[in-house]
Amino acid sequence: MGTINSIDADKGVANITHGPMMEIGMPGMTMDFPLASGLAPGELPVGQETTLRVSINPETFEMTLVGVDAPTDPPMEVMGTINSIDADKGVANITHGPMAAIGMPGMTMDFPLAAGLAPGDLPVGNETTLLVSMNPETFEMSLVGVVPGATQ
Repeated sequence: MGTINSIDADKGVANITHGPMMEIGMPGMTMDFPLASGLAPGELPVGQETTLRVSINPETFEMTLVGVDAPTDPPMEVMGTINSIDADKGVANITHGPMAAIGMPGMTMDFPLAAGLAPGDLPVGNETTLLVSMNPETFEMSLVGVVPGATQ
């Protein structure tokens, strides 16, 4: 998951803020990605969180943006408490209420933090309205924020 912040069509590069890439042990960050040949810069969704498809050259570790999926649905709102945050791993341990939209009961679990989410800005230990997004293909959920002023 990530957001294309800007595109330099002349250079064939997109500036992207992406979440953690657990498969390769990379934390979320903002970086430039070369665009794959045939990828039309004018058709890429700038400023919307979306599922990014990236290829990685195993020899040089260079990553290339090869495609994007449709922008994601708006995040779900659920009441919950952030119990702890592991900023190094980009993960928050959360006890949340039921997520009726997806039929999930309340429970305690770890959520990856979305790219650009500052751990220090999150209210630890207080019940609040959490904003959670879910990748419809992998069902992986991530914490994308909290509703401002909703902390109890």
